[in-house]
Amino acid sequence: MFSSIGWLIFIDKIKNSSISFRTMPAMLVFLAAIFLTLVVPPVVIPILTFFLIIRKVVEFGARIFKKSEFLEIVDPFSAMFATRPVYSRKSFTTVNILEIDRPTIPLHKLIADFEEKVLHAVQDASASRVLYPELKCKLVKWWGYYFWETCETFNLASQIKYLEDQDFPKVNLANTENWNKLVNYVSTERLWQEGDPVWEMLVMEKVTTERGVDKSLIIWRCSHVLCDGWSMLKMAARLFDTAVIPPAQQIPTQRPSYWPGIISLCTLPYDFVKHQLHVESVRALIPPPRQTDSTSCSQQDEIFSKTVPTLAIADLKRIKDTYQVDFLSLLLAGVTSAIREAYRSNSGHVTDAQIKVGFVLAVPNHPEKLCNHLSTGTILLPIGVESSADRLRFIGDRIRALRSTRLPQLRVYLLRAVGSLPITILNLVGKNSRPRASVVFNNVIGPQEKLHLYGNDVTVPYVGVNMAGNVNTGFAHDACFFTHGGAGTLRVSGFGDYFHRPDQDAGKFLDSCNHEWNKLFDTVDRNALSPLVQD
Repeated sequence: MFSSIGWLIFIDKIKNSSISFRTMPAMLVFLAAIFLTLVVPPVVIPILTFFLIIRKVVEFGARIFKKSEFLEIVDPFSAMFATRPVYSRKSFTTVNILEIDRPTIPLHKLIADFEEKVLHAVQDASASRVLYPELKCKLVKWWGYYFWETCETFNLASQIKYLEDQDFPKVNLANTENWNKLVNYVSTERLWQEGDPVWEMLVMEKVTTERGVDKSLIIWRCSHVLCDGWSMLKMAARLFDTAVIPPAQQIPTQRPSYWPGIISLCTLPYDFVKHQLHVESVRALIPPPRQTDSTSCSQQDEIFSKTVPTLAIADLKRIKDTYQVDFLSLLLAGVTSAIREAYRSNSGHVTDAQIKVGFVLAVPNHPEKLCNHLSTGTILLPIGVESSADRLRFIGDRIRALRSTRLPQLRVYLLRAVGSLPITILNLVGKNSRPRASVVFNNVIGPQEKLHLYGNDVTVPYVGVNMAGNVNTGFAHDACFFTHGGAGTLRVSGFGDYFHRPDQDAGKFLDSCNHEWNKLFDTVDRNALSPLVQD
């Protein structure tokens, strides 16, 4: 029944599309959807089922022969973050840097608080199992799969410690070059050691930053195999003076009733093929800056980052509500403006090229444990559209169209299926994979309250993931918008081939984003807005 409905909807979509049924793109979508529905499942499902059975057999064997040593097998989604070698400079490492407005940190108290509030945390008073047992574990391989094995020599003081001068010298971090050296060190150069937990908390005292002197930094590093950023935020929230819980994140959908959901399921093959042909196949790259002897002052494989405050959250929300778009669409409008400026500066003109951007999407009902529970999406940014308002509406339409499908949910299932494969196959996937987009954007929603630790204000100057594995791939920018306490900050990172003059080039990108949002805010009080542009 669903199959028949699906074919009727496929034909109807093609007839009603702006592309003629007789044109090759429409025919490709239609034929590929038929192939995907009728041919791929009978071939792929038995193969995946075979590997799932093997994984279950190995997991069952571990419960018998390694019961006292192993905690559990690594979740399939988390195993996907091991496609890059965990113990190399290309490892997926998440870094959160907290700046505390005090010269020193009582390390013994921080360790004791972490042990009480995080290490021994339980979901409720009646629960016997702690929430985060993986913090005491190391990552091991057994019979072709990753497992969490309890560290017999685990010592919390080895995981929460001062960043020694011989590892990274104490320098003036208000200097952009020195700040980037710190970010590179904690993201890329400080490697995880086999046999140890894949997380740590580093403390720096009496440092000078852009916000003043006599500050302290707490640098929380964590392998992405262990957990996602949402899990880290929830753990970190337990350490602050007042318990703060980041607001729950949801994926807005356009399927409020039963039958629209059934229809979207039936049209999933069509939506998938259309997205692959019209979005994922786009390979347009942002032109790098023109390199001259006077501007070539950065190494190509070095990562450069800069963070600035943005327009007030309340003002950004006014823009969002006025134009009837979601928050992600508004943020991507700023990124689009920055890319337009890059075209104008680097190639002399703005083309009609559409640049693919990738972004993280929250998945509802994040478990109260360490895990990776997210999805991703891609759309094309309308670089060639002149009007800021029209660009925002185009982006809003494209985000809305993506969320009206089941593609984000499908990607979760696909990643979990691939993550269930043995390590050998995962390594092959990692070696042959390239970034899906030349720009990646992440919207991190932190606590709504202001943060305090030991009575002092806390700011978050850096939130990011190591991007060293994307060097020499045409990857241009990794951007992150982070909110906490009603304030927003925007961070951009890039390699030396895009940031020849790191401070100026990164600053120019961020200024373009903020300028776009200010320009849109200036239109909010106008009485009438032009009709929505249809994509």
